[in-house]
Amino acid sequence: MSRPARRRLLILASVVGLVLAFLVEERYRGLAGLRAWERDMRARGEKFTLAELVPPLPTNSAVRIVSPDQFSSLLAAANMPPTWPGAMRTVGPGKARPLWTASDWIDHDSRSNSWAQLESAFASLEEQLPPIRILLTNRSIFVRLDYDSGFDVPLTHLGRCKAITQALNAAAVHALYHHRNDEALENLTAAFGLLELTQDEGWMITQLVRLACAAILQTGSWEALQSDDWTDAQLAVFQGVWERQAFLLPMAHALALERATAARYYDPSRVSLRELVDATGTFNSVFGTSGSSDVAPGSLASFFEPVIHAGAAFRRAFHVYLWRVAWIHQDHLNHNRILQACVDSTRQAAANRQWPEPPQASADLSNADDPRDEPGIYDRLRHWLSAMILPACEKAVSKAVRLEVTRELTVAAIALKRHQLRHHTLPPSLDALVPEFLAAPPRDWYAGQPLGYRPNPDGSYLLYSIGDDGVDDHGDARNTQGEIRSAFYGRDMVWPQRATPQEIEAYKAGLTTTRKRQRSP
Repeated sequence: MSRPARRRLLILASVVGLVLAFLVEERYRGLAGLRAWERDMRARGEKFTLAELVPPLPTNSAVRIVSPDQFSSLLAAANMPPTWPGAMRTVGPGKARPLWTASDWIDHDSRSNSWAQLESAFASLEEQLPPIRILLTNRSIFVRLDYDSGFDVPLTHLGRCKAITQALNAAAVHALYHHRNDEALENLTAAFGLLELTQDEGWMITQLVRLACAAILQTGSWEALQSDDWTDAQLAVFQGVWERQAFLLPMAHALALERATAARYYDPSRVSLRELVDATGTFNSVFGTSGSSDVAPGSLASFFEPVIHAGAAFRRAFHVYLWRVAWIHQDHLNHNRILQACVDSTRQAAANRQWPEPPQASADLSNADDPRDEPGIYDRLRHWLSAMILPACEKAVSKAVRLEVTRELTVAAIALKRHQLRHHTLPPSLDALVPEFLAAPPRDWYAGQPLGYRPNPDGSYLLYSIGDDGVDDHGDARNTQGEIRSAFYGRDMVWPQRATPQEIEAYKAGLTTTRKRQRSP
């Protein structure tokens, strides 16, 4: 072998050796960092395994333990009337129309409808609800989930939970229409039993369904507060039901359990290389995509499409293999840090009833790069798996905060109703509700202070949160375009006041005009 050839071979061997040394160093640096981080978190009392985080089975023999399918079967009888239009329809900024006071309305498909047309459907529904109400009110059931199945766990009961929430909410508004307030309260409190039944389920999707159900019940609660037929005792029960609800802390627990479940994807003995390669199909920002294209069949480019797909698949496989050799522990550490930051923020916000959380909430990130920073190419290579979780986590937490603020608004509105009932007037401030009706003034989590409130000369009031933009617009219920949107999505989150008959007619007229325009050619 000539001297130049030997030199080239030596250079090649040196480069290969350096690359291998780099990969080995990356692997063990990640492993050491992961173990050190877990030791620190353990010292803080954090839990990392499913055995530590899965809710224990009830010890009360009176509680029936069922599977998700069995639970769905128990609730399968009741269904919401198909033409139910929904409650608390927004008709203007900060104004809504109570459905139970309406004789007729226009459905979303432009058909007219009325309570008289729905009576038979509600009669059938209300025959099926009593055993469901008993089941939920007595808390005599526990849904046992197969947490060992990981993210493939069957959660078939969640769809029924939402359907039953809608049915009970609709039945409550129907009862209000007939001035049967005791029945309305019974339906609403039973529906809240579903929220409490699923509160400890450690899945983010479960908590998101709970938030959706709570939003449904908020509309029924608003409808209920438009009635003057309540007693103070009934309203106190209703207020207590809302005060018991929690959305942010259950979300924190769900995030911790999702972290424990995701650990299997960082364990080569539990997840095959093929599974990981398939998972990268949804993460195409590093090496491109192998998805379908718009290439016309029969064109010259279409003949090269299989080669392009094969090349993309090879790049993904090579990337995942390299990741598994060198960066699996670094990615696992990044995954844990991301979720710990979310968990810390969520716990701190729940403790302070304030969002965004104080700076010390994410102390775990003080000695590391913030995983929420925009990653470069190197970080996208090594943190591809953990990078997929952050947007979903942040969105789930922000939804939970919004429902916590909605809960504060609803509790405040109930307390104001009780004050009006007992003293025949509105209080001058929310502080005046303490301690007769509330233990503390309702808090605006976005402002870190009590909710905005002002009684009006006409007997109505303004009650609002500044919303997630952190800007106090003094109760402006319009959105940034000045349009009508659903309640709580204006510049501020405003508790809707009852629309006047004139405002309702103006809304109907505008709706009719808009639909005529849509139908015209």
